[in-house]
Amino acid sequence: MKNFINKTETIYSSKGTYLEALNHEQINRKNFIQKIGFLTLLLSIPELSAEESEMLKNQKSFSDLNKVAEFLKTNRELVLKSDTNGEWKLGKILSHCAQSIEYSMVGFPDNKSKLFQWTLGSVAFMVFSVRGRMSHGLSEPIPGAEPISDETKIEDGIIRLTNAIDRFQSTKSKDLKPHFAYGNLDKADYDAAHTFHINNHFEELIQI
Repeated sequence: MKNFINKTETIYSSKGTYLEALNHEQINRKNFIQKIGFLTLLLSIPELSAEESEMLKNQKSFSDLNKVAEFLKTNRELVLKSDTNGEWKLGKILSHCAQSIEYSMVGFPDNKSKLFQWTLGSVAFMVFSVRGRMSHGLSEPIPGAEPISDETKIEDGIIRLTNAIDRFQSTKSKDLKPHFAYGNLDKADYDAAHTFHINNHFEELIQI
């Protein structure tokens, strides 16, 4: 019990109080079950070691989609020379990230149940928001999505991703479709979700 209390105090001091975190992220779905689930997950998340924190600082990451688009447009030649250390090639990664943004505007082909979205999915997004990063299977396609060729050219991926971001930025929040796992998100939360997704995939990039 003492260890539980100490860990709780550490979580609160490093991330702010639970309610402050919710208010900061402007979470609208505040039912009791989600709050308990969110707190439970937070308590189970280990703190980043000094080495892991330094690794994150050295990785290419972005604060929002505008920064992603700006980077791709101004560093095109550098990106074209880059590679990945994962299962997917860079062209496919860029197109996959674009595909997620596109589906947020037209609707995802295969959605989790409403119950999942309002519980586990919603809680997962809260945790990612508080941590400022996400982790997921980096070789897993979007459920039901149109297949993306393994041989997709990097140039085509850059064009598709920058076009998707431009379209997203001109889309009104009310016109966005529910995320297949997180459910309904406003535009700010969707921007964050897409940015977390891109940052996670960019962890596999080398030569950038």
